[in-house]
Amino acid sequence: LSLALGRLFRYALGAPESMVRLEAELGIVEEYLSFQALRFGARLSWTINAQSSAKGALIPRFSIQPFVENAVRHGIEPREEGGSVSIEAHKKGGRLILNIIDTGVGMPPAAKGRKLRDAETASEGIGIANVRKRLELRYGAAAHLSIKSEAGRGTQVHMSLPVEEAVEAPA
Repeated sequence: LSLALGRLFRYALGAPESMVRLEAELGIVEEYLSFQALRFGARLSWTINAQSSAKGALIPRFSIQPFVENAVRHGIEPREEGGSVSIEAHKKGGRLILNIIDTGVGMPPAAKGRKLRDAETASEGIGIANVRKRLELRYGAAAHLSIKSEAGRGTQVHMSLPVEEAVEAPA
């Protein structure tokens, strides 16, 4: 438990503008969800499915975790029966496709728009607005981020990014 917590802290302290392999980001998300499972028990379940060829793709650090955290804190926690989070990643046509789906309480339309828009003023959703801003800075119009949410049914986050692969240093 303490080793996993140490990994989470080290990852969090890394340079926010740095790029990481999708596999590393998903590993941190898995550890985050494992910690949350200590609180929620059977009320929280999750699946992470990543195409093997997508795992080496580079993404901005903390581009998935904030959405998962919001799903747990604002979607699943308020539901007495809990819920689930599903993360899917694959490559398609030179793009990395990421989907984060939860079965939480969903977001009212006004909150959804605010989370995507107001990086500086929203006290809730700063993490989401921060991800949006970093994606815009890195990829410009080539980054696509959308959130679909239905009250009482959950939220779906869809990201589509240009594929960037890690370059291995020659031996």
